Amino acid sequence: AGAVQRAIAIAALPSVAQLWLAPRMPKLRRAFPDLEISISALEKRPNLNREMFDISLFLDAPTGRETETVLASDALFPVCAPVVAARLKTTADLIHESWIRDSAWADDWAAWARNAAPELTVKSGPCHSLYSLALGEAESGAGVLMGHTSLVGDSISHGRLVAPFDTQVPSGLSLCLETTAGKAALPVLAVVKALLSV
Repeated sequence: AGAVQRAIAIAALPSVAQLWLAPRMPKLRRAFPDLEISISALEKRPNLNREMFDISLFLDAPTGRETETVLASDALFPVCAPVVAARLKTTADLIHESWIRDSAWADDWAAWARNAAPELTVKSGPCHSLYSLALGEAESGAGVLMGHTSLVGDSISHGRLVAPFDTQVPSGLSLCLETTAGKAALPVLAVVKALLSV
């Protein structure tokens, strides 16, 4: 039955689903034109042994399980629209800008400043319940967002966002892909996993 699998269900953190997985979906559809790929946005990793998902994709602390593949380590760094970046000569200039936050990672600015710009006094700023909303605000020039490596790559590669400073601070998180032990060897699932690992 696994050899002729026609559908795959992926559970992903909302920000990962929107900003990392969505840009890769055309490649998956080209590789598997007859495969039904469903994506569910969840705030917490599902138990793949109990819930009806084949793959989970989360920005989380790695568990070390054999069924988990760490796709990339995550780091924090400020990102903003090019027009905003033009005003930022040093990290001290950040104090004059709006600091955009995602509510799930409200302490990102403090973590980055503590390690990369200790002279900065951490201040409040607009806080959004979805990282994609925060990212959209940064792209529109509304302020500076604390970027996560896996979530801002597409915006940076297309020039919608830039990183005005070189200093990146490890967040302690990683982009983790997980499958169940029983399904990991299924032919279609193995190829999907390989495509997402690139």
